[in-house]
Amino acid sequence: MGAGRRTLAVTVGPTYVVVTGLPGSGKSTVGLALHQSLSLTLIDKDDLLETPFNALGSPDLDAREALSRAADEVVFRMAAPPCLPFRGFDDAR
Repeated sequence: MGAGRRTLAVTVGPTYVVVTGLPGSGKSTVGLALHQSLSLTLIDKDDLLETPFNALGSPDLDAREALSRAADEVVFRMAAPPCLPFRGFDDAR
């Protein structure tokens, strides 16, 4: 390699498959099948919604929507890779 060439170290994070659909359409079933067949980590939003829903209840549609949006935030934070520090360029000699 010539003088002045540099290489950049890149770290690739995990792969995610997001399953979306209408209520009762089988998202959890498909997610579980993918988890089992591909050895993917499963984050099921229904699991995250169950605890606060049971503890707080959901007296109206607005409250249910607020719980759902809060669960979305938890899912995003769980799925986000940890911040990886930039290690800079290594001079190839």
